Amino acid sequence: GRVNISKLDFDDLYADSLTGGYIIKVDKFTGANNDSWTSAYQSISSNPQPIEFLYHYPEADDIHQIQKNYIAAYLNSFEDALDGPNFSDTTLGYRAYADINSFVDYLLLTEATKNVDGYRISTYLYKNKTSKGGKLHVGPPWDYNLGWGNADYCEGGLTNGWVYEFNDVCSSGGYQVPFWWGKLMTDPEFLNRINCRWNELRQGPFHSDSINQLIDQKANYLNSSAERNFIRWDILSTY
Repeated sequence: GRVNISKLDFDDLYADSLTGGYIIKVDKFTGANNDSWTSAYQSISSNPQPIEFLYHYPEADDIHQIQKNYIAAYLNSFEDALDGPNFSDTTLGYRAYADINSFVDYLLLTEATKNVDGYRISTYLYKNKTSKGGKLHVGPPWDYNLGWGNADYCEGGLTNGWVYEFNDVCSSGGYQVPFWWGKLMTDPEFLNRINCRWNELRQGPFHSDSINQLIDQKANYLNSSAERNFIRWDILSTY
């Protein structure tokens, strides 16, 4: 209920009711009740990998085949447009299918946190009904426990480098970054919006003073609990 999309019932199979809302994700298969479809586009890498889209809402055992067909076709159209020769065109390109600002925000958050899982795992996307905007959004952001340098592989512990270029750094493994992000970074409009949004955020929540204040606030709240935790479990600085 935290994602502001329309409820999608099993019998919503026609016209506008079929068009939303959906939540899907690029993720690992964990737990039960999983189902997915495979993108027509593999990752761009020296070791290309298939990209799986998992159903999140409705869940795999609650979604009708017609609804599966619809959301898969929509994602396919988005990817075709992004891969096409007119990809940056406002009418013929990817922006006809995707909310560009949500992609900008997701990229900035993923890169600022150096989240080694970004783009390729726990990456949620949602789509509302056509009558309510209907474009593909990235979000909500999720699974940042391996961000902020908390990973010793695939350059996750370094402060330099770009997470969206993960496939160039770790091409041998699975769960690679879809081609979307490298292609988006060749679109002048996308780059311009990144620049503008970055400058905006640097005057607010991404300002160094704001970040330090947030860290201090959380540290003050957690310090005594952290001390008790590591007295009970002596694991600090232990791999």
